[in-house]
Amino acid sequence: MLLDIVLNKIGDLLICQTPIKKADYVTLLLGTCFDRVREVIDIHKRGLANKILLIDDTVNAYGHYNLKKIGINHMTQFEINLEVCRAFEIKRSNIEIVQCEYLFSTYDEINAIKKHLIKSNCESLIFVTSQYHSRRSYRIFKKVFKGTNIMIMCQPTNYDSVDIRNWWKNRYPRKMILEEYLKCLYYYFKY
Repeated sequence: MLLDIVLNKIGDLLICQTPIKKADYVTLLLGTCFDRVREVIDIHKRGLANKILLIDDTVNAYGHYNLKKIGINHMTQFEINLEVCRAFEIKRSNIEIVQCEYLFSTYDEINAIKKHLIKSNCESLIFVTSQYHSRRSYRIFKKVFKGTNIMIMCQPTNYDSVDIRNWWKNRYPRKMILEEYLKCLYYYFKY
């Protein structure tokens, strides 16, 4: 019982959620195929964000173009996110796309988002990510956006595929949580 409480707290420490109010944009960080974009769609449909911002990862999709050369059609996360938006009847005019040629980390994604939002005269952004990824992501957003006057709000997805309340009971969530703590440590010293 006590061990369960301690392990539950270890998962909870990774979660960050800020108060959400109407924003210019809502975006998601890449990493999963459905849960994050589904939350973005909900936020947009509730009228909490004027536009959806999607990151185009097709330039850096590992092996994507090599697969296409041999006749295997493989959708990138961007293409999947765009298709999910279409499936939920999001108008194309409500979606903006961030082209990113160098995209290998959360830090790279957030820098690409920042460049796009500064050009767009954005004042506020809601970003969506997985629950276990939210605290580190929010810290990176605050650091990257420091001095921009763009308000950053964090909304962990309610459709998360990782059960943060019972993360230690299954292999996949255990792996994700332990890796996230290592990444938090790395990012703490790196950035």
